[in-house]
Amino acid sequence: MDILWNSLSSELQNKIFEYIVIDIGDDTTALREWSLLIPFAKFKLDLKHTFATPDRILILDSSAAETLDDLKFQGTESNKYVRTPNVELVVKILMEEPSLVTLNLSENKIGDSGIEKLANALKINTTLMHLDLNSNRIGPVGAKCLAIPLKSTSFRLVTLNLQCNFIGDDGCSSVSEMLKTNSNLAKLDLSFNKITAASAKKLAEALTVNDTLRRLSLWGNYIGPAGAKDLAQGLEDNITLLVLDLTANKLGSTGAKYLIRSLETNKTLSELCLSHKDIKKQHRRRLPRFIRRRIRT
Repeated sequence: MDILWNSLSSELQNKIFEYIVIDIGDDTTALREWSLLIPFAKFKLDLKHTFATPDRILILDSSAAETLDDLKFQGTESNKYVRTPNVELVVKILMEEPSLVTLNLSENKIGDSGIEKLANALKINTTLMHLDLNSNRIGPVGAKCLAIPLKSTSFRLVTLNLQCNFIGDDGCSSVSEMLKTNSNLAKLDLSFNKITAASAKKLAEALTVNDTLRRLSLWGNYIGPAGAKDLAQGLEDNITLLVLDLTANKLGSTGAKYLIRSLETNKTLSELCLSHKDIKKQHRRRLPRFIRRRIRT
């Protein structure tokens, strides 16, 4: 295999690596080494639940760390622990490593202050395509900071996971405004973010003008029948969304009817995910086949 690889020209080797994403786990040092070795390759960095671990307290100032190996931890008998994300290291990577295309920062409790630093780095970064910020205690302020770089046409992010945070209606408002101008984001997860019907109306307005978003998940929020009505109106004018997940949103049969009716006009949406409680089996059977096959429960 090595002989075959070495027989290829360096130009062809680089061309091959353009279509390969190398998963280097949480080794930030390897990211630098590999990016220098293969300048045309793309990399995935997984820092999920990495900044700190249960029963440990960070005793070194994270701003002084250059790699994850520089973070020193001290054990403690207490069940409580302090998480001090090494956000500075991530910011440095985003600003200096153009080969990074996928970054998983889920379950690190970064918070709004950390997200603000990341957002500033993202204003400069033009290569990151997939960002996972699941479970990071992000509030309305953090969502607003994050929405700013996403408005830029030079920002290439395709997937953004914000599930299990606390952005609420104010944060969702910022995200909705961003969607009106963003031209790259294809998958957005806002599940479990305390979003209500007030936000649904703003999201619906964004859906009427956005032409890139393909998947939107709002699982586990508080959209309700009124929010479902607004989203249904937005769907009637949208021609790009393929999947909308509204499971566990207390839509009720009234909210479900609004959304199902929108499928008569919207021919693009292929999956509308609802809760079993929102649409009874006997009612679903009565729907036209071209609508029934697009509903998931």
